[in-house]
Formats: sequence, structure tokens, C-alpha cells
Amino acid sequence: QISNIYNNNNNNHNNNIENKVNEYGYHVEILQPGDMTSLKWIGNAKPTSNIKPPNCEIHYCGINFKDVMLAYGKLTQEGGGAVKIGLEFTGKLINNNDSNSEERVMGISSGCMGTKVYT
Repeated sequence: QISNIYNNNNNNHNNNIENKVNEYGYHVEILQPGDMTSLKWIGNAKPTSNIKPPNCEIHYCGINFKDVMLAYGKLTQEGGGAVKIGLEFTGKLINNNDSNSEERVMGISSGCMGTKVYT
């Protein structure tokens, strides 16, 4: 369940996530800026050979005013097209050698509203 929607005394949920598991994580995109129904969870692409796989599990991502303006189509981004939102995040480093690693981090990265990010 991704989000709860309370409407007419009913609790419904909005599940706009792909039905397959993606080991590289997911991120949020507004496919049509100005149309909030086009907000979708998109699977991250498999990284190219010269890029490390995601190594940070995102626990929190803030949305700033610019994200809101981009989502509602009031600002345009360079190149147009879909909009990735999120700028700052907090999370935990994923260490493949030590699954009990608890190293908590914060970071700034464009389009970081998602489940995993590269650091």
C-alpha cells in the first residue's frame, strides 16, 4: 500500500507502483507536469558498468517548494518531459559485506524521492 486516500468515509489506497520487484529501487516521477494523476513510482534502471549499484536505502525525502511548482506545471525544467522530485534525503547505507550496518546518512541529490539512491 503506497498511500491512503480518505474519501466519502471510505479508506482507499493508491498503488501506482510496478508489480515487479526491482533490485535497483524505485523513484517518483510526474509523467505529465500539471497532472497529479500522472504521479508514478518508476523502477530505477540497471546501472551501467561504470556506476555502482544503489548503496543507500532512503528512509525520508523532503519535498520543497520547487518540487511542488514543477509537479503542478508552474515551472518547467530544462529539457522538459517527466519530472523527478525530491532534493534532500536521509537513510541508511547498504553494505553488502555487513547486513547489520547501521550507518545513517543524509544527502542532497536531484530526484531522490524513492527507495534507493547512489551515493
